[in-house]
Amino acid sequence: MFGQSLFAWREGKTEFREAQPEYAPYKRYVEKMLLPIVICTDVYRMVGYMHLTYHHRALDVLNGPEAFIPVTNVQIYNISTGELFAEQEFVAISKDQITILYETGLPILPEYKASEAGAEGSEPQSQPGSAAPKQ
Repeated sequence: MFGQSLFAWREGKTEFREAQPEYAPYKRYVEKMLLPIVICTDVYRMVGYMHLTYHHRALDVLNGPEAFIPVTNVQIYNISTGELFAEQEFVAISKDQITILYETGLPILPEYKASEAGAEGSEPQSQPGSAAPKQ
């Protein structure tokens, strides 16, 4: 019964049901798109990629509750001289310091992997008009 398992700790019972590792009603990760952007502050111009969930825009991230914007593969330039200052794999940029943020291209979708889709052992399909692979 539900009531017995809910209040089992009152009776000193330490028996718990084991978790079912094969059952996962959720994904273990969230797929995101890479959006090429340029962020300007008072001192630096940063060129890199913002990671967005599907159906979100850079504006949604700016208006979100987080204080920092994560950006990857960043090239940091001095805004007055234009010289490359540094290259970093990851930079967290404070929203308070941003003066300009603009997108420089379309979002890049993650590559499709057959093993993640459960198509293990399936044969690759040939292009239309090409010869089928010989077996």
